[in-house]
Amino acid sequence: MKSKKLFLSVLALALVGTALTSCNGGKPASKAVSTGLGSVVGVDYDGESVKQVNVTTAAASFDEDGKVISVEFDVVQIPVVLDAEDETKVVLNATAKQVKDAGDKVIETKQELLERYGMKAISGIEKEVYEQMREFAAYVEGKTVAEVINHGYFERDANHTYVPDQEDGALKGKVTITVQDYVAALMEAYETRNAAVAVPEDATLNTGIGMTFSWNAAKAQVDAYVASITVSDDDVIYGAYVDTLQIPFEVVEGNIKLKASATQVKNAGPKVIESKKELGHRYGMYYIGTNGEFTLSPNASAEWFEQVEEIENWLIGQGVDALDFADAKFGSGHELASKVTITVSGYFGVFTEAAAYAKELPQPTA
Repeated sequence: MKSKKLFLSVLALALVGTALTSCNGGKPASKAVSTGLGSVVGVDYDGESVKQVNVTTAAASFDEDGKVISVEFDVVQIPVVLDAEDETKVVLNATAKQVKDAGDKVIETKQELLERYGMKAISGIEKEVYEQMREFAAYVEGKTVAEVINHGYFERDANHTYVPDQEDGALKGKVTITVQDYVAALMEAYETRNAAVAVPEDATLNTGIGMTFSWNAAKAQVDAYVASITVSDDDVIYGAYVDTLQIPFEVVEGNIKLKASATQVKNAGPKVIESKKELGHRYGMYYIGTNGEFTLSPNASAEWFEQVEEIENWLIGQGVDALDFADAKFGSGHELASKVTITVSGYFGVFTEAAAYAKELPQPTA
């Protein structure tokens, strides 16, 4: 997810240049903080057929030196099978634990499964996967991405090729899972981070992660909403980032495949699937592409990524109660009504989940 804001929020314009490090002329001291989101998509195969799509996401905030202030990781495993009644169709695997008890969630993430994921019983350190993710997040905080990469990792076995070294003791007995996708997602979160905003120097910040899903049976597609939000201890929003992954499937000669003709798949290269932000103008909501050039279509508002950036920008400085938005779209009286014409309820829903994680996730224990 590499769409990057090239503008500062109104709050940032007002504050960043005036007081980033110390009191100046009576103005309160503040610090520069940016928020990003990264997702890494991988595919597990059963022979020639897709068995499961894995999405590893990092939601993180960074200080002006590039050090991680707060980070959360989560992973969703999307299992698919051929429809038992019509093998030309793809369906979610209803017997998978992350699907069968998910209810309105459609699919549960590893953070949501908690003990039900079932790693503790087979873990040599008797820690569940969500506990290990949180321990790794706690270790990452206060470090730059480069420092995280340089920690040192080893191959434990064919399925665990990037396990953190245990020699320095920082992660000894705490993290034995392979973390290459967590590190890659963190790198992307840093690359995608929004323009810095000014935050009161004494504010305590937590960044939460949100992941919600829907299944489009007609398209055989999972729509994944992913979000990062940075919230202060007094419930003010200082960073927001949202994106969408549309993961389409098809059946080719009896095997499940990612739909090769889909825009987000066919030119994704090593990314496997591109998010809506990564597609940029190529998403094609309001832009027409001809010979590599993009022009606004008639009566256009703005492209998808431009509209969600308006939402992200508007949220800066708002209280978390601004996320309590149940309408499908902004009404005519809302200040974003003329700028954001897409349906927004899903984005506010995933931001709300991310804010809840920011406020409620317990910290790892020593």
